[in-house]
Amino acid sequence: MCGHFGDRTFYFMGGIELKIIALQGKSNCGKTTTLKMLIKKILINDEFKLDSNYTESKVFSKCNSNTGDFKCVFICDGIKIGITTRGDTKEALEKDFKKYFNDCQIVICAVHTHGKTVDFIKSKGDAIIHSKWYLEPRNIKKQNEVNAIQSDFLIKDLIEVLK
Repeated sequence: MCGHFGDRTFYFMGGIELKIIALQGKSNCGKTTTLKMLIKKILINDEFKLDSNYTESKVFSKCNSNTGDFKCVFICDGIKIGITTRGDTKEALEKDFKKYFNDCQIVICAVHTHGKTVDFIKSKGDAIIHSKWYLEPRNIKKQNEVNAIQSDFLIKDLIEVLK
């Protein structure tokens, strides 16, 4: 079942409106790093009105030490937000949506540039999709600056969706 958010469509998951913000990019372009920056900014931003039990160490304690991927759920001013970097496979996204994000109103996730992960997100309705900015050739210092700027854009979208 679908509805609309501005000019975007959203999916009703478990009877709850679902808004998706996806960070799309090729492998190893900084999607996970950018989403980690986003979470750190959410944790310190007073605008998000998080419960005091959300700490950086608690959020990142579920981080996969092999891949660096993680998933977490926040309750922000009564709205449940899920975030996952596990966008390398459709199966990982499906599992996170079913197991962890079933009752989330907002999900922020990483996806590839095309293929099954993008198709999965689009099957949930139109999402706000950001193309991941990256630099070629690789320059770590400048890429970190780009990731920080992009995480600010994601914060702005999240604030807009929360309104």
